[in-house]
Amino acid sequence: LVEALRKRGWNSRDAPVFIQSFEQGNLRELRKKTDVRLVQLVSTAAMVDGNGLKSIAEYADGLGPEKRLVVPVNRDGSLGTPTDLVARAHAAGLLVHVWTVRIDKEFLPAGYGGQPEAEFEQLRSLAVDGVFTDFPDVAAKVYGVVPQSVPGLGARVRSRFSTEIDLDVLARKSRSPQRAGKQREHAQTT
Repeated sequence: LVEALRKRGWNSRDAPVFIQSFEQGNLRELRKKTDVRLVQLVSTAAMVDGNGLKSIAEYADGLGPEKRLVVPVNRDGSLGTPTDLVARAHAAGLLVHVWTVRIDKEFLPAGYGGQPEAEFEQLRSLAVDGVFTDFPDVAAKVYGVVPQSVPGLGARVRSRFSTEIDLDVLARKSRSPQRAGKQREHAQTT
């Protein structure tokens, strides 16, 4: 992976790539080998309680929590009170990319009133930096960005795989036209 990224010229912090993993060991090892931004995926609060975020910040650039760690959902589908996880992660110097935001009726909590855009909007209002989604078109519409293809990969990849949209990188990209030709995509396919 590292060699493939290096050959493509994507071995830097501003490359349109994030390496994500649930495993801490491989991220710690990758930190020694690459400057690509690393994201620690988490599915339970135990990893981010106490000194958990401080520990993650030692090797990762971002935190990838399951979205219900940010916005809990009650048994009846109503939304719980958002947690302070995003603020705590930012205070630790970590980006926050939640997963997986879906618009399918069976995955959209009742608390969003059948409006999938509302979930993206809430996450944006909570200062989430990026979302992992199977519906990048909806995310791009909500966030007011135009997704572009990765040179050499094209739109076909976008339609077959989930996409993570890094909102901050997209925003910087749109303000920096001189970089547009060099790096056209800020949505990571996985």
